[in-house]
Amino acid sequence: MNNADQFGRLKRRLAAMSVAVAMTLGMGAIPLAVGAPSAKPDRIAQLESAIARNRVKVDEAQLNYAQTAEDFAEATDALNAATAKASESAKKAQAAKREADAAKAKLGRLAVAMYRQNSSGLSDLAAITESDAFRDAALKEAATDALGNQADSQTQGLMALQNVAEVLRDKANRAAKAKKDAAASLATTEKTARAQAQDALDELKKLESQREKIIVELAREREVTIAEEKARQEKVEQERQAALAAAAQRKRQEQEALAAQQAAARAAQQAADQKAREQAARAQADRQARQRAAAEQPSDAVSPSNAAPVQPTGQPAPAPQPAAPPSRAASGGYGPALLEWAKTKTGLPYVWGGTGPNGYDCSGLVYAGMRELGKGVQRSAAAQYNAYANVPFSQKQPGDLVFWSNNGTGNGVYHVAIYSGGNTILMAPRPGSSVGTFNFYNQNKIMPFVARL
Repeated sequence: MNNADQFGRLKRRLAAMSVAVAMTLGMGAIPLAVGAPSAKPDRIAQLESAIARNRVKVDEAQLNYAQTAEDFAEATDALNAATAKASESAKKAQAAKREADAAKAKLGRLAVAMYRQNSSGLSDLAAITESDAFRDAALKEAATDALGNQADSQTQGLMALQNVAEVLRDKANRAAKAKKDAAASLATTEKTARAQAQDALDELKKLESQREKIIVELAREREVTIAEEKARQEKVEQERQAALAAAAQRKRQEQEALAAQQAAARAAQQAADQKAREQAARAQADRQARQRAAAEQPSDAVSPSNAAPVQPTGQPAPAPQPAAPPSRAASGGYGPALLEWAKTKTGLPYVWGGTGPNGYDCSGLVYAGMRELGKGVQRSAAAQYNAYANVPFSQKQPGDLVFWSNNGTGNGVYHVAIYSGGNTILMAPRPGSSVGTFNFYNQNKIMPFVARL
């Protein structure tokens, strides 16, 4: 083989290796410094593309992790609700049984008194007082015969009380089963979610490690220090976040404007409805006044058709008042106290499903803080948003709750933080970090309303 053939073969091998490297980059893997180096600008562009793909995957891994914690919190909410309902149902069932037992005892005492007066057979007395609910018509008739008509109303009352007691007992049994099912569901959710959370966390660590390698290679290609390249990437990320924040702000402004228009339309409709009701009331009063006047006239009086119209008596109806604007939570409340309490937890670790005292997840921090302040709130971030979000994001105050959603709806909420003023939030962010104060992030996923507690 001559030199020309050898050179051509080597050239083809190098070209094939370059294609393989490009394909590896296209699949999102970490580029390796193998094969013939391409032009430096092309190589830098490839690395920048790889780090951008890495950033997207990091966001996905963080979302997956947060969602597993939210699934666990929602299952906890379901169990808490089922437990409260079961407890309330059991109390009602017990109270109804006590009332039925008291009515039965009262009827028994009446039976004893009537027996002493009439000397009825003890067998009749036993059949009546020991029967279950007096449902049998023949038995009810026997009770009336043995005890007199006075027992009839008490028998009916006992029947009604025992029917209610049975209905409430059935409800209590169903509620107890629902509580048991919710507990089983929570156990299943926790097992599944923990496994998924660990997978997401492992993926997150892998992606962050890959990012470090890409930064090292970028620094080498740009002939700068690793610290300088990291600073450059941080600046790029800040610019990206700023662009997301600006877009999110425009979207929130549009949503707030739409909400204001809808509120104004509702207020106008309420005012119109109120005016219509007042007009109808005045017309009804006029008709009633004319009817009273016609009924009071003597037979030789002027006929109603020629009579002057009668003015309604009494005070004139008040002028319609403008409808009140949509209610808005008063400033202050629990928020500032919650923020101060949460500050005392700074430095404690993020714990999956944690509600303290040694660690917290995002909604667990809010849940524990509000419980400490004497006001119970739901366990999950989505439930907290749906129950309390009532103030536009642009009007947020320190202590308000800020929420993130994966689809822009309340059902998609997966993270919550406490607004701490400026551009900062206090939160339990994710595993490997601690409760603390951070700048806003992923602003394109922030919901347009905050919760003022």
